[in-house]
Amino acid sequence: MAEAVVRRAVEAFLAQDLEGILELADEEIVLRSLLTEAERPLYHGHDGVREWFHAVFGVFPDWRPQPRAAAYDEEGVVVMCLDVTATGAGSGAPVDQTYWLGARVEAAKIRFFGFFRTEQDALDAVT
Repeated sequence: MAEAVVRRAVEAFLAQDLEGILELADEEIVLRSLLTEAERPLYHGHDGVREWFHAVFGVFPDWRPQPRAAAYDEEGVVVMCLDVTATGAGSGAPVDQTYWLGARVEAAKIRFFGFFRTEQDALDAVT
């Protein structure tokens, strides 16, 4: 069940559906971003999710994370690989990278949603 919730959140993100993401996010969600980590690595609550969402699409309007099968899915904890492509809005610079998503789901709501450089970092953050 946790993987299905996380996949629905990724699908909402792909559709640039902020309300769809918020429906799946716990009111007290903590979101960890790699994209904005130099300025702000953590976002809190629904307001934080809104700020992060606008930050990502402001810099990369075509941000496209493509999820692979979950590497870990147990007791509300999900770790999955994302292949990401995008183009910088101002620079036109292409992005083609792999990230790891670590998430914790409780009562069908995402409590933590974080992006990491390695599978182990993602797993350590959510277990």
